[in-house]
Amino acid sequence: MWPRSQEELRHRPSRPLRPVASYALWSDIMAEHHASSGNPWGLAFVEVAVITATLAILAALMPQLMGIRAAAKSATCHANIATLNSVAARYLATRGEIPPGLDALVPDFTLAIPACPFGRPYSFDGYSISNAEGHRH
Repeated sequence: MWPRSQEELRHRPSRPLRPVASYALWSDIMAEHHASSGNPWGLAFVEVAVITATLAILAALMPQLMGIRAAAKSATCHANIATLNSVAARYLATRGEIPPGLDALVPDFTLAIPACPFGRPYSFDGYSISNAEGHRH
């Protein structure tokens, strides 16, 4: 605690303080701190253990997070294909013929052909819609 009076300040044992301007670098300040605290490495064992445990947990979760991302892409692809199939069925019901391609669906039946999350185009073979990944619905 801070001294409450001048008397306490005079009788308080402490090391002499240096003015901040006398330090050339931050490393000098830290070197003096570590020398006075008795800890030559700068980090306590507990701090190193916490950092190591945090990194281990993140490393263990990484494959699961990547699997979740791939599953989300696959689900999005299947949803896009289902939507395009329903749009093609509406084209067939309205016009009485199978659409010649996906471009025939724009702009009367859909605003745009959705992009495949895998970066590959969708194809229409007159029977079903698929993409180059082999996803078919």
